[in-house]
Amino acid sequence: MKKVYRDVSGIRAESLKDQLLKARKSVVLDTLKIENHYELIQEHKGKLFINDCNAIDLNACMATIDQQKGNVLWIKFAPPIERDLNKLKKLVSKKVKGIFCFGEGVENVFSTFLDDLELFVRIKSVEEGVIVADNYSQEGDIIIFSPGSPNYNFFESNVDWNKEFNNALALLTNKK
Repeated sequence: MKKVYRDVSGIRAESLKDQLLKARKSVVLDTLKIENHYELIQEHKGKLFINDCNAIDLNACMATIDQQKGNVLWIKFAPPIERDLNKLKKLVSKKVKGIFCFGEGVENVFSTFLDDLELFVRIKSVEEGVIVADNYSQEGDIIIFSPGSPNYNFFESNVDWNKEFNNALALLTNKK
């Protein structure tokens, strides 16, 4: 087996940061082509509602949130076992005004971001999250549903997050 060694001692930290940022932006641009992935669903009362329900990993969530030009209210799914959320702390403290969280791992999300948020709300579903986030938001805010983790019980619970998101928007805009 051929062994390969690379000397990275000459690479500056800034260039690595630039490469990471470029890779993140590339992921966002690629995912824009996927249905319900970073899809602007609607503007309602000066607020943007974005459906990012296929962002089932934290890197996709980070990329979506990082692209926003305003306060983000993040509707997040919290599975029973969550990967390390600490890598999101800097971004959350900079961009996220509030987290609306559902799932078995809500306490982990809460304890991770306790000091970084104005608002943390436990919710029961995406639909409830959209409606509650709308009530807490102000004109210019961006409400994003980006779960950050797959729903491992999807087939047992038969929950369609995309449908819940769209139903909640229909209720808000009196289209249902």
